[in-house]
Amino acid sequence: MDLERSELEALSERRVGAELGKYRLERVLGVGGMAAVYAASHRNGHRVAVKVLHDALAISDDVKKRFLREGYVANAVGHRGVVRVIDDDTTAEGAPFVVMELLEGATLGEHIAQSGGGLTPEEIVPIACKLLDVLAAAHAAGVVHRDIKPDNVFLTTDGEVKVLDFGIARLGTSATVTRTGSVMGTPAFMAPEQARGLTRQVDAQTDLWAVGAVLFRALARRHVFVGETPEMTVIFAATEKPPPLASLAPDVDEALAHVVDRALAPDKGERWPDARAMFDALAALPYAGDVHAALATRPSAPTSSRPRSAEGERVSDGAGDAGAGARPPTWAREILDAAETMTPSILSPSSPAPAAPRAPVEAPRSWPRTLVAGGALAVLAVVLAAGVDLLVRAAQPEPPTTTASPAPAEPTSIAAPAAQPPATSATTETAAASASAEVAAVTPPPTATHPPVAAPAHKASATPKPEPSAQPTASATTAASCNPPWRLNANGTREYKLECFKK
Repeated sequence: MDLERSELEALSERRVGAELGKYRLERVLGVGGMAAVYAASHRNGHRVAVKVLHDALAISDDVKKRFLREGYVANAVGHRGVVRVIDDDTTAEGAPFVVMELLEGATLGEHIAQSGGGLTPEEIVPIACKLLDVLAAAHAAGVVHRDIKPDNVFLTTDGEVKVLDFGIARLGTSATVTRTGSVMGTPAFMAPEQARGLTRQVDAQTDLWAVGAVLFRALARRHVFVGETPEMTVIFAATEKPPPLASLAPDVDEALAHVVDRALAPDKGERWPDARAMFDALAALPYAGDVHAALATRPSAPTSSRPRSAEGERVSDGAGDAGAGARPPTWAREILDAAETMTPSILSPSSPAPAAPRAPVEAPRSWPRTLVAGGALAVLAVVLAAGVDLLVRAAQPEPPTTTASPAPAEPTSIAAPAAQPPATSATTETAAASASAEVAAVTPPPTATHPPVAAPAHKASATPKPEPSAQPTASATTAASCNPPWRLNANGTREYKLECFKK
């Protein structure tokens, strides 16, 4: 349920005097539909501004994430005219808050009200030029404000123009007041595409329409569209053509009126193409004064040199982190990276924000794993090749075999295989010679008609060898050829003899 402004102000006043961590709230600076802003002091005495999300909205995790993200969007712009966020934390009730530099001055809305409801060209044109200079930097960073209005333009006592609430877009409960927690914009300053809900068409030119509406409000002393309700104002903005500035402010110079009317064109193709082009058109008018010199002599952002508290904790002095130098914590940067997911229209779809430079990551040293994997593959290839060769040989038809008759016994025959002599060095050497001869021979066993040539005799070192008085029989040759039952091929791989396994 929406909260009335009086209730929000009353609730905000109750926090005055409270301590939020290391910050003490001193007074209320302003109350909006989403948060209240306080003047506060750090425990080391440094004065800051603290923006606290309303408790009624702190129950939503999405709103809290968006609130913190919006706080740090401004830091990505990197311009002196943007209010910087220098710290953040959470209240005891769970409401997040951000700490910003404390500004001294008044908003443009307050300045217009104090000037009788309007401003002269000499007053508003220099302000509009400085506002466009900030927007040019924001658009270059891919950030679209979407809620440019007099209350979000702050005039400091030293002549600076600061843009407030970067990234916030809300639907107003009146022509100039925004509604709690909504994410559209202020109806009196909404461009046609924004009023129609065409989120994908909201871009940098939408902000330029709002700048034209600010100029129109200051010079004509009324809004571009005036409706009895906020909803009617939105309908007018979505369907009606803006009235020419000269029709309501005839005293305004024709050249200045042309700049404003072009900014308020319903068709984006007829508007100023970018903030820099509109800036140049305004700066060429005599009302702008020496705005180029004023921007050139603007003090640069100071370096990040922060005091420390009594406990040694580093704190901000409100002038240490300008623009991108104020780096949010890691978790806040993750929220910034998810900006398109939470509020896709805040970042311009036509010019996405440039990614933060990342340090090069060294590629992992993976050569040991590659070497091991290569060796394993080589071994596997050899095993597979041997298996395939064995299967191919098993599938081939068996060669015809010839049964050989035993040769006639000679008077001095060799001993029967069943009564072989015990293994000695001589017999072992003979068996080794037989195995060597078997490896070299790849032909089937000889028949009885053509007996094989006997292997050359080897000298025995201990026992005299038996005299080979007779040729060995076919069965003896077969038994010898199966010991061992394998042979080595040309590649040095064992090939098992199929005939040795047949019974």
